[in-house]
Amino acid sequence: MNMRCVQENIYFTNIDKKVFQADVKLFFESICGEVYHLRLLGDCHLFN
Repeated sequence: MNMRCVQENIYFTNIDKKVFQADVKLFFESICGEVYHLRLLGDCHLFN
């Protein structure tokens, strides 16, 4: 089986401040697969 790892940075604007970081992570994981790092602007808690 051939596997390749693709790393991409995706930037979004105008995310409602009421949205939780975990919700954004789950949203992208449901579409794109595992999220290794997520940071919301002004958020000091990171998923690594």
